[in-house]
Formats: sequence, structure tokens, C-alpha cells
Amino acid sequence: MTTLLTVILLSLTPLLPPVNPLSPPTNVLLTATFPGPSASLPSLSKHLSTRPYMAVLPVQPMSVSPVPGGGFGFLISFLRKPTDAKGGFDGGVLVALERADGASATEEDGGDVTLTVSRVTEGQSVEKTFSEGRIVEFIREELLNIPEEFGRVADIRVIRQQQGPKN
Repeated sequence: MTTLLTVILLSLTPLLPPVNPLSPPTNVLLTATFPGPSASLPSLSKHLSTRPYMAVLPVQPMSVSPVPGGGFGFLISFLRKPTDAKGGFDGGVLVALERADGASATEEDGGDVTLTVSRVTEGQSVEKTFSEGRIVEFIREELLNIPEEFGRVADIRVIRQQQGPKN
């Protein structure tokens, strides 16, 4: 069963819309700051992307993939059965990590790390406010309990915004 689900999710990957990680997020749901020095962006991104997000919403099909186009972070994509009228992508949540001072991404002694969680509305036909909220609360809890090797979170802000425009 797990193998079949993996094959189905992998077959839907080409249906995901391009997400530009360098464009400023418009629907920010959460921001967090790790004061420097802290772990490298690649290791922090890898740690957060391997958390059990599927367990938060067991009925909602989803996938976790690296940020398209490079950068540090990952995309949690909500999926649906593709039809002639709609594709298989149903929005999601983008988690982006960057150094606040522009230091090299792999420097261990770089400056503050900023984590931004934003809403992805592309492909949504129905608002995913509940699903997004559950994922954001899960990420918040993960940040509060993150292992010390990744540093301590100095500031977490959960932002409640209205649903963005439908595409």
C-alpha cells in the first residue's frame, strides 16, 4: 500500500506549479528567527522537511518536496485526484529559510536565520485554511522543541491572515 501511494505521489510531482522561492511571500502564516550562530541552512532545512507532516492531516493527501528552483526550505503540497477541470495540485504551504544578513548559506557562524511559512494558493479550488492552520501549529511546536544542535528559536510569530485570492 505504501509503495502504491509513493508511486501515485511521484507521478503527481510534474503537476506541481512552479514556486519562486525568491519572490516575497504575500500570504505569510508564520515567521521565526534563529539568532546566529546556529546550524547551517541545509541541515536545518533537512531536519524540518523530514518531520511527519502527513500525520497532522491523515485524510489530506500531501507531499513534501524541496523548494523548486533551489534555495533552502520545502514545499508541503496538498494533493487531490486530477480531473479534466482541475490538476492534482491543491495549494499548500511553503517553508523558506534564509540568512538575515546575507552570509553564505553553509557558514556555521553566520548571522540570524529567518524561517518564513507562507500560503500557496495556486491550484486551490476550495480554501485550505483549516489544513494550513494545522500545519502551521505543527511547525510552531516543532520549532519550540527543536534539538539544540539547530539553535534556539528567539522569536516565533503566528500570523492569522485571510485566505488569499483563488487561482
